[in-house]
Amino acid sequence: MILVTTPTGNTGSLILQQLVEQGQQVKIFVRDPEKIPAAILEKVEVTTGSLLNEHAFTEALQGCKTVYFCVPQSNNQKDVNAYYEEFAKVASKAIKNAGTKRVVYLSGGGKGSHLQAGLITALHRSEDIISRSGASVRALRCPVFFETLLYQKNSLKETGTFFTHGRKL
Repeated sequence: MILVTTPTGNTGSLILQQLVEQGQQVKIFVRDPEKIPAAILEKVEVTTGSLLNEHAFTEALQGCKTVYFCVPQSNNQKDVNAYYEEFAKVASKAIKNAGTKRVVYLSGGGKGSHLQAGLITALHRSEDIISRSGASVRALRCPVFFETLLYQKNSLKETGTFFTHGRKL
């Protein structure tokens, strides 16, 4: 069985859809099951809780050999590294506690470059923490620039500019 975290998110929802279409045995770990389409909800096992609750996350992982793990998107955190590391520490402990064998982790490009670049750095640090869980980790090193650029679509459309940390670029 595969546990999908963030099943209502940008990537989690797509992965969930594909796994269900392939007939895989899927369990989801979600805060609000009502956000999952009914057609999918009837084909998966549902566990509810927060990714920051080690006990609930460990329980959700029971019976799962694989977990798709993604830190929930947020544009409101004050310290991006602390935000990602908190989720990764809980995940690493839960994965170890449950004996989960494989982790697919949504990371970011540039690992090994020692780049200090906000979200990218946070993703890489979190990947290192999750790797200490003892599970086999496959990091998906996706570029995040265009995903975060989508949050700026109105500004781009209206003014032709986008902003980062309150500064016009």
